[in-house]
Amino acid sequence: FLSAAKTFADKLNMLSDNVQSLRSGVEDALASATNDANDALSKIAGLNKKIGQSGGSPDPTLFDERDAAVKTLSSMMGISVTEASDGTISITTANGNTLLDASGARSLTFDSHAPLTANSSYNSLASLRGVGTITLGGGGLGSVDLIAAGALKSGLLGGLIDLRDRALVTAQSQLDDIAAGLSSAL
Repeated sequence: FLSAAKTFADKLNMLSDNVQSLRSGVEDALASATNDANDALSKIAGLNKKIGQSGGSPDPTLFDERDAAVKTLSSMMGISVTEASDGTISITTANGNTLLDASGARSLTFDSHAPLTANSSYNSLASLRGVGTITLGGGGLGSVDLIAAGALKSGLLGGLIDLRDRALVTAQSQLDDIAAGLSSAL
């Protein structure tokens, strides 16, 4: 019985290590997706500038390219797009943080904390945070922690944050409960 219990405990430890490895992988995916969002914002800003400077008759392919970049960005996070009379657009997060306006695109940064441990968790206070966050900066508007602001609840970024901070944490908690139950039984 003790041998079987030890084997089971070893498997629980391996599963726990796998959960933390998955969380670290999600942390890396968040860094990559943040870079992709910045690339899309930069592309939109460049195309916006060309459209605005076209004197009222921009090449239609500019709109197609910009729409494709907006679609890419919208797959990563909830956004709202507003078109101006000159054909340029401004983009805000679902909760109203400006991502792009007439002055250009703001930038997103991700401060990875990989590799993560079972004790790594999100906190809006940087000194207590054990996982990365996505910060919106630039444009003279200060910086905003988009996770704390609730701006990333949908899209790829929202899904990755939910996976890292809720689903995999719940899985780890369940493994810990099983391990505690095994320990009490012995």
